[in-house]
Amino acid sequence: MSGLTPQNPIFSALPVNSETPSQRLVIESITETILPPVVALDRLSLGGLWTLEGYRREINSPNSDLLALQSLDSPTSSQSETSDVLGIACLWAILDEAHIT
Repeated sequence: MSGLTPQNPIFSALPVNSETPSQRLVIESITETILPPVVALDRLSLGGLWTLEGYRREINSPNSDLLALQSLDSPTSSQSETSDVLGIACLWAILDEAHIT
């Protein structure tokens, strides 16, 4: 839908206030390479609403846009099952509308 690529993120954020601890964030399209932490976050936060195959189907759908909020200051994989993926979203293009799932 949007033409996002891992090299062309839709949004990136840098610290706004230097007095508080901050985290560098980026919103990128979900790709096959980050599906394991995406599915792990889905299980932790949504109770496993979508399966790995469900995410793969949405990645390949021309009507879907899957996005992940990721930290550029990620913890090590031993600290968190979800790695650097902090949030996930899916947009479905239906006629002239975007449905957020």
